[in-house]
Amino acid sequence: MLFMSKETKKLTGYEPEEFINNRSITYENIIHPDDKQKVRKTVFSSIKNKKNFIV
Repeated sequence: MLFMSKETKKLTGYEPEEFINNRSITYENIIHPDDKQKVRKTVFSSIKNKKNFIV
């Protein structure tokens, strides 16, 4: 992540700065284990097709 809004704290419980350049946590670390495969597939497909995504 290069930018995280101040709302990150409300959503995740982590300070936005903790995500910048994976300083102390990655976005993937907070995804529920049951959802990781679906999220990865969605993100990689969106990148490949140069499309936005919502998960």
